[in-house]
Amino acid sequence: MDEAEVRSLAAQLGHPVGEEGLKVAEAMDRTNRNMIRTAIRALLPLEGKTILEIGHGSGAHIDEMIQEHTPAAYTGLEVSQTMHDQARKLNAIRASQTNFLFYDGTRLPVSDASVDRVLTVNSIYFWKEPGKLLGEIARVLKPDGILSIGIGEKQFMQTLPVVQYGFTTYDRNELESLLEAAGLQFLEMQSHQEEVEKNAAEFITRRFEVATARKAKAAPAPG
Repeated sequence: MDEAEVRSLAAQLGHPVGEEGLKVAEAMDRTNRNMIRTAIRALLPLEGKTILEIGHGSGAHIDEMIQEHTPAAYTGLEVSQTMHDQARKLNAIRASQTNFLFYDGTRLPVSDASVDRVLTVNSIYFWKEPGKLLGEIARVLKPDGILSIGIGEKQFMQTLPVVQYGFTTYDRNELESLLEAAGLQFLEMQSHQEEVEKNAAEFITRRFEVATARKAKAAPAPG
């Protein structure tokens, strides 16, 4: 791809729009499904739990998650109209169990301490104010709630041409610092490796990580 094509792809990855956005989302569904499943497993058990997903994309993974793990309810947040519409379409059969909302990329339209689990995969790169958004996650999580973040390993991500256009990547120390500053207790980061499709005739080895955190316990009042 030339520079203009790389810039266009980077923009679509961060905010899919229109027919081209749907094509990019379809490709992401194929390449990210194992990564999403891995990030979901870090949140188990999900039975009877409420789930909030930030940046759900097309939502092609949601039906499988609900079938396998039987959460009580799922809420998905997006900044992309195209992805919001596609997720509602693909999950129409789950309308009674799912709720899809827009958000502004910073403020979560969710009540305090109302969510058991928060999931986000390949979206933190594009957050304009990650500290504020992680603080919002701390606000909406219940006291025993868990956050799972799926991200490409920083060194791997920096080999991708698109990353120079609008991406912010994180290593373990950077992510742990962000989480703790936002009132979240870092739990662990697991590293994974997989073969993913680069194009119709080529695969690459991708390294990714899943970090988990929970709401930090408030310090006891003095005296």
